Amino acid sequence: MQQPSPRWVDKHSHLDTSEFKENGLLAVVFIAQRAIENVVLSVIPALERSNFDTLRQRARAQSQACGLGIHPLYVPQAKETDLAALDAQITQHLNDPHLIAVGEIRLDFFRTSALLARDAR
Repeated sequence: MQQPSPRWVDKHSHLDTSEFKENGLLAVVFIAQRAIENVVLSVIPALERSNFDTLRQRARAQSQACGLGIHPLYVPQAKETDLAALDAQITQHLNDPHLIAVGEIRLDFFRTSALLARDAR
């Protein structure tokens, strides 16, 4: 009896970067390639507040998952109101089966002088 192939979850696919935004077909090809590699789910973490809605819609349309948050590289231009918006989005869409994570809110401990100065406040 043949053993089943392993199934994988890609927990970090930035399908909301400019490369994928500018070429929607590229995202479809990426997902198809991941399926060939037995990746059954990709989790798309948000980069910033401006794409929370688009990201959730894209995850649903592509039968993928998403995580809302603010990427460490986008923290310097983020506003204090972005965290309130994040909280509101999570609360509003808590039962969305495609929203499975809160992510990239500096969980990778990436630090720059701008981030350290903001933390100090």
